Amino acid sequence: MTTLVSGPFRLRERCYVLTLSTPPAGGPGRRGRLDRLPAPAIFVLTAVVLFGIGAGTRLLNHDVDATYLVLRGLAALLIAGFTTWRFVRTRRAVGGAAGFATLRTAVKTGELPADVPVEGWRDELARRERVLRRNRWYVPVLAGVFVLLGVLVAVSAPHGASAGWLLVVLGIALGAVAMISTARTLPRIESLRSQLDQRR
Repeated sequence: MTTLVSGPFRLRERCYVLTLSTPPAGGPGRRGRLDRLPAPAIFVLTAVVLFGIGAGTRLLNHDVDATYLVLRGLAALLIAGFTTWRFVRTRRAVGGAAGFATLRTAVKTGELPADVPVEGWRDELARRERVLRRNRWYVPVLAGVFVLLGVLVAVSAPHGASAGWLLVVLGIALGAVAMISTARTLPRIESLRSQLDQRR
């Protein structure tokens, strides 16, 4: 588009047009911003969420003392450290934030893009396939454990009945969602791996 404005205003307009026409690496939206987060931010965010969930769940039925907070904080830091290492390693192998977003889209559609880092994608798709195959038996067992614990808490501790039934609902809901997602995603990952093998 031709503009009659000159000077700094014209430069500002060009920068504005460039921003609109060039989406950031990793894709737009909330997921794209998460894909682009640096490792320290991922670590802090994960640790805070894990600590908040653990402490909040504990507060429903028990008092929280200093020892519990320290132990919960250490556990959150350890899990966050491993999660961050795994995420950053995977993001680097599949081509950075943009490659990570492309991989996520490919898993949703089952269509392999033209130019991808074959080895990095092959390793990540193989890992996801192993996880999904394990989920087919692991998720029902885990959901059953949640339901059983919830029933036991609700029956044996009347003051904790609300937390117990919450565990039951969460176990059923998470189990159903995970099984449906596994059934839909696994065939697409198998298709992507087959397409990658044809590019050797």
